[in-house]
Amino acid sequence: MQTSHARARQPYGASAVDRKSCSPALVAGVGVALLTVAFVVSACGRVITVAPTPTPAPTPTLEVALVLATLPPTATPAPYTPEPTPTPTVTPTPVVHAIASGETLLDIANLYDVSVAALQDANGILDPRFLQIGQELIIPRPEEAEAAADTTATPTPTPIPIEIQNVHFGETTIGGLSVLGRC
Repeated sequence: MQTSHARARQPYGASAVDRKSCSPALVAGVGVALLTVAFVVSACGRVITVAPTPTPAPTPTLEVALVLATLPPTATPAPYTPEPTPTPTVTPTPVVHAIASGETLLDIANLYDVSVAALQDANGILDPRFLQIGQELIIPRPEEAEAAADTTATPTPTPIPIEIQNVHFGETTIGGLSVLGRC
């Protein structure tokens, strides 16, 4: 009777074997065995076998021939030939004249056979009265002077015909001349 009563006092989950009588090595061995069994059972749940997959047989397909309309043949253009590059021409050294005492632009123009206007244009001279002794002038070549004269020629203005009537000439108080008239 004592045994039945003793079983009633055992805590939940205790076995009939007394825990104090089990050695720790035995408990560890049983634990390792249980873990091994659990691992083997979980790993063996699915068996994977490698089987070669069959190669699918090729399915017959229809061949579609694509026919393109060809254009009629055209004449082949000649290969591009670049234009020859012009050979650079050597520009002549400009003629320079130093103004001496008593020389004028007209004297220098006659000496080099160019016009006074060409001398003024080549040197940027606006008023020839301001030339200085020793000043150097560039003498334009006759071809350049002609080309400059052609490009800078101004057209001759056409005068507007007007009629003036009742013209009166008089002397001013300082000795000048005054002209009065009516258009």
